[in-house]
Amino acid sequence: HLTPEGKALFEYTLRVFNLLDEAARSVAATQRAERGLLRMGASPTVGAYLLPRVLGEFKHQHPGVEIDIAIGTSTNIAADVVAERLPLGLVEAPVSHQELIGEPIAEDEMVLVAPPDHALARRLEVEPRELAEVPLLRREARSGTRALVDMALQRVGVNPPTLMELGSPEALKHAVLSGVGVAWVPGLSIVRELAVHDL
Repeated sequence: HLTPEGKALFEYTLRVFNLLDEAARSVAATQRAERGLLRMGASPTVGAYLLPRVLGEFKHQHPGVEIDIAIGTSTNIAADVVAERLPLGLVEAPVSHQELIGEPIAEDEMVLVAPPDHALARRLEVEPRELAEVPLLRREARSGTRALVDMALQRVGVNPPTLMELGSPEALKHAVLSGVGVAWVPGLSIVRELAVHDL
């Protein structure tokens, strides 16, 4: 029996696995064997929370295919694909570039997380205007997820101060767990913490 979090993760896994299987067939077809290199880029959330399990299963089924994953911000991965340093990228933020074709394979949501003893953690709902003065832990300026959050907050007329900038969803999550402050993080990055009520 899968929990709701497990069902969501399972759906992501199936979609990414199908994409990787298609890539392997393409690699194998060009090599006429189960050998070759599967090289791609991934943003931190995809690279840390989705790909390890999927790539482990993929490697088990295709032991002759070498796997090389570059991790970077959505912006950097897109730039590497455009510059042909990477043939493919999996990112969690929308990318708009005339030389790229984007294909959604899954959905995630940005979630506001707070330490359990924070005033916001005791609330079922928070109005956007209530966040205007709440200092946020944020991703670095080139992060696609930061751009998504900032645009959404600006659309409702809210521009909270920045408490600290950190370079990955994992760093944001651990800062929140340490009681430093609140942050917007991809839902995929906090499945375990929500299940055990750490956040």
